[in-house]
Order: sequence, then structure tokens, then C-alpha cells
Amino acid sequence: MSKDKKVDPGWNDPPMLNYTTSNPPPKSRITNKRVAFPIASNSSQGSPLNVNAPPPMGSVVPPPVAFVNINKLIDENSGNDTVKMHLELIKNMWQQGQFTDDVKVLISDLVLSVCEKNAAKANEMLLKLSTGHSDISNQWIESIKQLINNM
Repeated sequence: MSKDKKVDPGWNDPPMLNYTTSNPPPKSRITNKRVAFPIASNSSQGSPLNVNAPPPMGSVVPPPVAFVNINKLIDENSGNDTVKMHLELIKNMWQQGQFTDDVKVLISDLVLSVCEKNAAKANEMLLKLSTGHSDISNQWIESIKQLINNM
């Protein structure tokens, strides 16, 4: 074979490197450019807060309304120790901030529907809690289901 004939490289052949200095690689690459960390931040640059504006309104039911309904259910079910214990667990978890806003709304609607003896809405809220938030509700969901079935 002659040395002048070029052969296409195979898929696993190493790349042919050109060791001549005719085309040196660029001195700076875009990936090497860094942005300096700000040394001092000025608080006046941020957006000014309106002190006179009211706080943003949330969709979460205020805790006292939900707690009144939970306390009402605790009093009504004083004979059933497991239901009473799990209702108190719900109340304690709420006070400790273990519930997200969505869970608070669902629990508030669930407790309200149980107080109003609306089994269809209570079952709907129970289903949403047990499917969407099972990690939080798995401790007490069976007692609430028993409470709804006894209505």
C-alpha cells in the first residue's frame, strides 16, 4: 500500500492531532469566563415594599374556624378513643405546621362536611386526602373514614 493513500478512520480510532503551530487553539474559551460575585449589595436597589399595603390574602381557612369544628367532633366522639385520639393528632399536626396549605383547606372542608353530616362531600374530601396526600394522612385516615361511615 502506498503512503499517499488516505484511509477513513474507524469508529474507535483516536482523532488525528495536528501538532503544527499554524492554528493554535483560542486563548480564552467561553466556558472559562466567570462572573465576579458582588462584593457589597445595596438594599436600596431592590424593589421598595409598600408598608401601607394589606397582607396578601390566602385561600387557607383560618385555624380557629377549623379548630372549632375539630373540637366539636372531639366532643361528639368522646366515647370512641381512637377517633378522638386521631382528631387530636390532626389538630396537633396543624398547630405544629406539618400541613401544607392544600392539606389545611382539604381538612377544613372535610371537618366542616362531617359537622354538617354531608357524607358525599366528606367522602370526596377524604378521597382527595388519601390519594393526593397519603404521606401525611395515613396515620388518621381510617378513623376519619369510620367517623364518616357512622354518620
